[in-house]
Amino acid sequence: MNEYNFNINQIPNVLTLGIQGENQTRTFNFDCSKWLEEYPDGIVNLLIKQPTQNYIYLANTSYDNGILTFIPTSSDLNYCGTGRAEIRLSQASQVLKSVQFKVQIIPSITGVDYDLPEAYEDAIQQLIEASETFETDLTQMQGQIGQNALNIQALQQADTKNVKSTLNFNVDGALILALGDKKNVKESTLKESDIKALAKSLEVSIDTTDYKITFVLKDTLGNVLSTQVIDLPLESVVVNGSYDSTTQSIILTLDNGNTITIPVGSLISGLASETYVNNAVATKLSKITTTTTYVQAYVKNADGTQSMIDLSSSIVANSIMIRDANGNVSVATPTNDNHATPKSYVDSNLPTIIRG
Repeated sequence: MNEYNFNINQIPNVLTLGIQGENQTRTFNFDCSKWLEEYPDGIVNLLIKQPTQNYIYLANTSYDNGILTFIPTSSDLNYCGTGRAEIRLSQASQVLKSVQFKVQIIPSITGVDYDLPEAYEDAIQQLIEASETFETDLTQMQGQIGQNALNIQALQQADTKNVKSTLNFNVDGALILALGDKKNVKESTLKESDIKALAKSLEVSIDTTDYKITFVLKDTLGNVLSTQVIDLPLESVVVNGSYDSTTQSIILTLDNGNTITIPVGSLISGLASETYVNNAVATKLSKITTTTTYVQAYVKNADGTQSMIDLSSSIVANSIMIRDANGNVSVATPTNDNHATPKSYVDSNLPTIIRG
């Protein structure tokens, strides 16, 4: 295993991590001790953005005595080309120190990340690398070859004082990529037939009658390369519902207009209707919780209604007579032959009855 040592402040602008697909063949040691002298509680991490990828991830590293060690695995070397890396010193979620540099991954003979024809794999890679040093004039390219122009965008701002790369289309529509100065020009060519095979657009449409989504992949000339249809079962979604009292069934209406009938007669048999309950409650006497002079009882009147009546051991009109603590009851002075009499009435009238 090859080992490389760098001072954190002297990392080269471009660092070659290895060959595409290699696994743990190189060790990179970054001396961060100067940073840690200033921030002894800081944490050092390595962030990597692999070539041609849009995401950034935290690399698997180890740290010991001020040295950050990174051993690239095959996952780190999955895509060939030029990517970016950054070493950060953070503390309490705040970045205190950082250094950025480019990382280079050398293409393997077989490659592991492209499904492109072998005839123009290398040319595509050179195109990516060349775009880092100049900005292509898209308008001029499209004027030369019309619809065959590739939509190429530079990854960095062009250095107009030191441009040693050129990009042109020849009269046959083939893409010629020249790298280097005029004295030593190397060319790679993409034929027009290869350009046509490149996927350019993906059209997506949905049919609201059957909810089928259609994906159409087209090349640079608008020719269909492949078609995929996905059928979503949305037409079977319930959009409405009702109850049929005649058949005692629940009716569900689907989005496509079809209906589903669910009989529920056996479930509701014997259940009281709202009308029945309301009528029954209306004739019932509400529970009384307020304070009254006498004890009261619930009674049913002759007409079938309900009411409250007093209970008393005293002489109270229209009350139910109850015994007092001594077991006695009290009645009023009689006014009719069939009325009960109190003891006082009997005592006062008994001598008259005897004399008579």
